[in-house]
Amino acid sequence: LMAAGEAAGAGAAVTLLEAGDRPGRKLLLTGKGRCNLSNTLPLEEFIKGFGPNGAFLRNGLHRFFTAELRAFLAGLGVETAIERGGRVYPAHGGAAGVLDALLAWTRGRGVRLLARRRATRVDRDPSGFAVSGEGFTLTADRVVLAVGGASYPQTGSRGDGYAIAAALGHRIVTPRPALVPVVCREQQLCRGLAGLPSARCTSRRSGFPGPRSSP
Repeated sequence: LMAAGEAAGAGAAVTLLEAGDRPGRKLLLTGKGRCNLSNTLPLEEFIKGFGPNGAFLRNGLHRFFTAELRAFLAGLGVETAIERGGRVYPAHGGAAGVLDALLAWTRGRGVRLLARRRATRVDRDPSGFAVSGEGFTLTADRVVLAVGGASYPQTGSRGDGYAIAAALGHRIVTPRPALVPVVCREQQLCRGLAGLPSARCTSRRSGFPGPRSSP
């Protein structure tokens, strides 16, 4: 949504393809619906949280980091607040309020939204690119591929982007699970723990110690 709005604001004729009924399903899940936007940590400390691959983010975040994000959202009418641990959340409205503001902003900039259009292929053609899916083909001078990973098919993250990018010549590193469910025999115990956050996950089988646990 941000890419579409910025491109339209720069004068491009933008069409946003959405596989589902409405954009932003993953956004609505962030922070349990409250929308955890960022953190007030200095840039270098923030990047360390992403491990060895964090350096990849430095250039982008140097240009647009927490202060710029908060100013951008304020321009859309979404005020933000800093909470415990330097976490940045919307002051009101949660994730739904952020999504509504982004949708209104893109509409105001003339972005054409086409829902229920699952793009499954992008080909180069003489005029630029041909984007296609079941029952449609569109041509474009430029394409922004923003389809998520493969972790949550119900939200649209089915892994389509990997196949599209590979067909265009990009090298894809095979994805591996990072967030996984915990399954145990004690069903009643599981039901009682549903929705309870924890900062520690220690497996006796693997012997892997996680971060310090929280009560």
